[in-house]
Amino acid sequence: MSIKKLIKIAENEIGYLEKASNKDLDSKTKNAGKGNYTKYWRDLKPSYQGEPWCQAFVNWVFWKVYGMENSLKLLCCNSFDYYTPTCASFFKQKKQWFTQPKVGDIV
Repeated sequence: MSIKKLIKIAENEIGYLEKASNKDLDSKTKNAGKGNYTKYWRDLKPSYQGEPWCQAFVNWVFWKVYGMENSLKLLCCNSFDYYTPTCASFFKQKKQWFTQPKVGDIV
């Protein structure tokens, strides 16, 4: 059930545009720009606003569904990391790295 909820939350974010500033972070399209400002950073680590946010999005979706403690376990880490290659290394260390993704996998 939780994987379906996770996918639904991720799908609901389709169309979300990064913002030019901290304004209108909850709107999908207002204040669109290339500033790397997002609600994902606001909710998880506001001091990272302006940084690339691809991994922050993944972490945010997990956080919304599973909460902080369970998300960290599922993401194979002790704290959220925001650099995708570092997160990939967590999965490799835990022998949970696969090359053929299936529904529910982090890609």
